[in-house]
Amino acid sequence: MMFEFDASGGGGSQGRPSRNNRMVCLGIRNRTGKDIWITVPHVADDDYVKNLAVLIRDTLDPSLKCYVEWSNETWNGIMPDAYALAPDIGHHLQPGAENVFDRLVHEAIPERVEMIKRIAETVTSSTPMKMVTYEGGQHLKHTDPKALLDQHDPRMGEVYRAMLKAYAPYFTHFNHYVHMGGSWGAKQSLGDLENRAPKYAVLREWAESNHSVTNP
Repeated sequence: MMFEFDASGGGGSQGRPSRNNRMVCLGIRNRTGKDIWITVPHVADDDYVKNLAVLIRDTLDPSLKCYVEWSNETWNGIMPDAYALAPDIGHHLQPGAENVFDRLVHEAIPERVEMIKRIAETVTSSTPMKMVTYEGGQHLKHTDPKALLDQHDPRMGEVYRAMLKAYAPYFTHFNHYVHMGGSWGAKQSLGDLENRAPKYAVLREWAESNHSVTNP
């Protein structure tokens, strides 16, 4: 797993830069031993990019990888000519439906596995670089109140367990908690107890069993 890092320092890839925020993010990577994915504002000039590169070179643990994305989510379907690989699941399913969890496991996850295989073959056949993704998770329609209830259902934990088993090497969860509405977070809020956050519980279980958690 890796951490995402908005190089603008917050507020989206066009936000106001903040060196302090970047230093905090880089420090977290070094302490946890996780690779970093940064987004660089598309309006950044050469000096901005050079200074950012120098900061990362001089601060990030050299054993860690740094992935760079120009702008933010230009692969998203709202952009023309997008070619996305964000392995989220369930955006076409009905939140609150009795069979929604079974369909996530037996339909949505296998569909994503096939997509990952197809795109991975395309990527690895044309470049020596390995394919990675930087976000994913359940994507039930977040404007539906029933989607929020589904997040606390223990069956969602089983969905995440199946998802990690299917494509953990290509998966980074989006995100720790919900900070902008919706139901993407491992928790709905920082104060959620683990028994009310099945996604968080399974992600932590997986991370600990795969030695991906480093205590400071």
